[in-house]
Amino acid sequence: MFLKFTVPGVPVPKARARVTTAGGKTHAYTPKRTKDYEAKVAARAREAIRVMPCADFPVSDPLAMRVTFFLKSPKSRRKWQLWPAKRPDWDNLAKAVTDAMNALVYRDDAQIVDAQVSKRYAADGDEPHALVTVWTAGTRRYEG
Repeated sequence: MFLKFTVPGVPVPKARARVTTAGGKTHAYTPKRTKDYEAKVAARAREAIRVMPCADFPVSDPLAMRVTFFLKSPKSRRKWQLWPAKRPDWDNLAKAVTDAMNALVYRDDAQIVDAQVSKRYAADGDEPHALVTVWTAGTRRYEG
């Protein structure tokens, strides 16, 4: 299994659950911005799955994953600065993507046994986006 897709738009990190009290009852909820981004990731994953020949999803094999987040480049950035060593944190960005694919691409994100996550500035003129690649662990090395 090899799945690759792009999620257009500014990548959104997984936000902590918010807690509120209404009518004397307390409940937790996921912020709207996070839910909207996860829905966008899931929609793009569904599109990629649709064109997969003879693949049963969600898969139950151990998986490897590569995610590259291309963030908006600030005007003050010098051309040689490729790496945005600032917020959002890479792990929160990755969590939003992996959670969005639960029960869709794989049964549970615990199946991810190898992952590489990176943040870069989008090239001049390019819009922010995320590039997601998932494959069966041990069957193929990521090559771009």
